[in-house]
Amino acid sequence: MTSLNWIRRRHYRLFSLSHIALAIVMIFFAVLHFYWIGLYLLPGVFYYLACSLPVQLKQEGLHVSQTSIIPHSNGCFEVALIVAGKAPSQLHYPAYIRICVPEIDRWTWHPFTLAQPIE
Repeated sequence: MTSLNWIRRRHYRLFSLSHIALAIVMIFFAVLHFYWIGLYLLPGVFYYLACSLPVQLKQEGLHVSQTSIIPHSNGCFEVALIVAGKAPSQLHYPAYIRICVPEIDRWTWHPFTLAQPIE
């Protein structure tokens, strides 16, 4: 029910938290009913961890250098980031980061791909 477009668009936090909680409950009960299903789920869990842990563990010192509103974009912003201690040419692109804006929602992190700067 929380996947309905109206709920997902207006109450994203409810949508997100309910999906996380219910996914954990579903996996728990699936393993209780069919113990071998854990073997079926392990590759997906390993794949998720392999994709998300490097991003979590390799936290660079990112700082916002400039923000600007993109004209005629319905309130979208362009955010320029600098990495402390590294020149842009020293980064390996595409680089991935996760951004949280605590003023909006302190529990939701969004993944972004950094584009190589134009020099």
